[in-house]
Amino acid sequence: MYVAIEGVIGVGKTTLARLLQPAFNAEILLEVFEENPFLSDFYNDRERYAFQTQIFFLLSRYHQQRRTVHEILASGKNLFADYTFAKDALFAQINLKGDELDMLTLLCSASPCVIVPTSGKWNARTLMHSITRTITSSRSLLTIRLF
Repeated sequence: MYVAIEGVIGVGKTTLARLLQPAFNAEILLEVFEENPFLSDFYNDRERYAFQTQIFFLLSRYHQQRRTVHEILASGKNLFADYTFAKDALFAQINLKGDELDMLTLLCSASPCVIVPTSGKWNARTLMHSITRTITSSRSLLTIRLF
């Protein structure tokens, strides 16, 4: 089982992944944002560095997924990730335009998932019950979107 958690910054994606990890005897895959060399430039000049910043994130997540996801799932372990590729498309819509937007939209267009809407203010027990019920009925990839 592979569960990807989606949501805005600070909503609790990593916290939720860590909360669910022991309950499902799962591995955890966290986004590595500290390695992006364009991030500080992006915060200083969004228009100029948005594309470079997001391409780095996209490729970083792709390589992280390629190196680890298949191996973990093939071993029979469960996996929780605190990001989805859908956030790349959202970033593109907010920060890019023209050819850069078209390119990133094309790169982000093939990302199958099941979305489970939740609330940013969640009760852990209720959420765990809801997620467990949904995970049981899901076959492969589940995306949990926190609002």
